[in-house]
Amino acid sequence: MNFRETRPPAASASELTRGLQRLNRNKAVRGLSTESIRIDEAGGAPTFLHTHRQYVLTPDQILSNYNFVGAQAQAWRYVLHQESGGTAVAEVIGGDEGEHRMAQISEGLHPQLVKETIDWLTQQAQLGDATFELRSLSIPALLVDSFWLHPVEAAEPDLFVPVQPVNPELERNRLYTQAEFVDRLKLIADRYATNAARTVEG
Repeated sequence: MNFRETRPPAASASELTRGLQRLNRNKAVRGLSTESIRIDEAGGAPTFLHTHRQYVLTPDQILSNYNFVGAQAQAWRYVLHQESGGTAVAEVIGGDEGEHRMAQISEGLHPQLVKETIDWLTQQAQLGDATFELRSLSIPALLVDSFWLHPVEAAEPDLFVPVQPVNPELERNRLYTQAEFVDRLKLIADRYATNAARTVEG
């Protein structure tokens, strides 16, 4: 299995660089230590691992049969790794055009699990020699964060792989077809909507 490289717009990459520079000048932004992510010579430049588009959905979009074929990315997600410090995930809001804004950078367990999932994917023999565009799909209200493998060749199916921590209705590091994944998401979204309605009524 291979990943097709996706290059973010220059404006997105520039915003990421500015964001990292700001964080390095202020080592505790929102309580976040940024020791592991530095771009100066003293700390060593981080390696960018599989930069990819990020798609963020709501429960309503899932219940209304969201069209994955025409999906539009809301952000670019950068997986940053530094031998001296570890792994971080940065998100820059903005699609292929328009303004870009640094949204967040996170360190700790979740970014490490993101990297481990990417490593796991590259070892899956059942994917053969297929080439995919790596994407991420997030549904914050449903506690869903997953990788989306979009095939370069139309004959291959779209696949989805949840990342830990994962909604109990999903399994981490399991390859779901789009149909399987959407069925699970609809079940989760329906329960979410039911509980929300009960809360309003109560």
